[in-house]
Amino acid sequence: MLTIAKIKMKYIQNAAISIKSGGLIVYPTETTYALGANPLDPSAIKKLYQAKKRDAENPLSLAFPTITTASSHMHISNKTKYFADQFLPGAVTILCEPTNPQLIPLAKNGKVGIRVPDHPLALDLLHHFHPITATSANISGNPGACDVSDIDPELLDSVSTIVDGKQTPGGKSTVVDIDESIIIRKGSHYLEIKAWLDNNISFPG
Repeated sequence: MLTIAKIKMKYIQNAAISIKSGGLIVYPTETTYALGANPLDPSAIKKLYQAKKRDAENPLSLAFPTITTASSHMHISNKTKYFADQFLPGAVTILCEPTNPQLIPLAKNGKVGIRVPDHPLALDLLHHFHPITATSANISGNPGACDVSDIDPELLDSVSTIVDGKQTPGGKSTVVDIDESIIIRKGSHYLEIKAWLDNNISFPG
């Protein structure tokens, strides 16, 4: 008989296979459910934009298991690493410059948002395959979903695998450019992040 742990691992493995095959998946984060695809696969990204009915000019955030793994694709400054050590995993999106040319099309103003989600299933998935897109699992303009049952059926028609983590807490990540000491969007831990930026304004790069 399969244990709960083995069942969850099977879902994770299936999700990783789907992504490697160019498919879309839904997975839970510490805020809402996310729509995952391989950002290094242009056809998968096109499929994601179509599924979300999202403007192709809008950038996508990426999820990594750790800030160290993100450094294989992104420029991570010393200041950003210092910040990440204190706030990640967590509901924070950090803007960084991609060093992998395949990710440049996903950038806005030369930077891509990176996430290290504070959710055990998301982190398990990311240890199997990364990076994965971290955009919300919704039709653009609609609210994010905190339960699989709340996800638009039209979006789910484009999804290969669902990693069901039951109810998620909701909310949204704070988007921040650490090197510029600018908060782009207020979300979780906003006050703590603002205080950190104020106290580290002259942190060496």
